[in-house]
Amino acid sequence: MVNLSPDGNTAGTAVESQTEGFRRASTDQQEITLLMPGSLIVSQLAPYPGWDTFFGRFQRDWLSWKEAVSYNKVSRVGIRYINRIDIPATDSPIIMQEEYINVGVQAPDSLGPTIAYASQAVFGLPAIQSKLVVNTAVVLPPPIPGYASFLIDLDLGREEGVPQRDDMIFALLGQMRTEKNRIFEDCITDKARDLFQ
Repeated sequence: MVNLSPDGNTAGTAVESQTEGFRRASTDQQEITLLMPGSLIVSQLAPYPGWDTFFGRFQRDWLSWKEAVSYNKVSRVGIRYINRIDIPATDSPIIMQEEYINVGVQAPDSLGPTIAYASQAVFGLPAIQSKLVVNTAVVLPPPIPGYASFLIDLDLGREEGVPQRDDMIFALLGQMRTEKNRIFEDCITDKARDLFQ
């Protein structure tokens, strides 16, 4: 996602009650692009075709959109990955999220197992001068019968010292992807990895 500031100044920007924009999607509704005067969002729903295919599409859309709206100062560059982990619930109706995910809520054992939760944590990523927002939650009801599902939502973004040149924006997005991969691996356990085999 890339956000633009029309006057080059992000401070004190008013929020409009209605956003003018366009949503475009592929025939199968898996590739989505949101075009707005101040932002471009390119999304891919499952199945994910891989970074090279997705990033090539983003570059194409970015260059076309930039040509259409002319130059505006880029105020935010970011990537967001929403991952769902589906766990067979055959042994027990209660799945201990901490057996699969290293982020979430911590509660005293006296309360018993967590039935549902949602949590958010914000971290600095000084190596890429960015911020990370991690959201985790139980998906209710589970989308697959007989399974328990958890979300790990990773949103990395830079709002200060944002590059303005295309090559630098593209390089930053690549660095964010590398960090996202590392963070995702840190957020899951070996038991979760076994599910992906």
